[in-house]
Amino acid sequence: MEALLTRRILDLNFWRVASALVLIVLVSSNSPLWWIAAIPWLTLNLVGLLAIAAAFVVLAAVSPGSAQADWMSDQFVIITLFAIPTALSVAASLLFRRYLRRSRLLGDPNP
Repeated sequence: MEALLTRRILDLNFWRVASALVLIVLVSSNSPLWWIAAIPWLTLNLVGLLAIAAAFVVLAAVSPGSAQADWMSDQFVIITLFAIPTALSVAASLLFRRYLRRSRLLGDPNP
């Protein structure tokens, strides 16, 4: 049990998701301290942010204006803005971890 707890605390994917949830709650409640939670979220999810940046650039270039669609609520935009890069970062982490285990850069894959 202790090893599982220690392993969970050291797992970056746990902190990626936790920081995204805290940031979503703070931004949704219009807290002035949202930027404090944004700093760890930005550093932990840099891979996801870079992966989605190209899509945002294309979307901004294609759309005629920055008008928000009628069916989009502010909550939907906030959740999408933070959830997609977080999910991409978690997926990239899992793929890299699997690759590094196969290549034995992280040690023996069968301890």
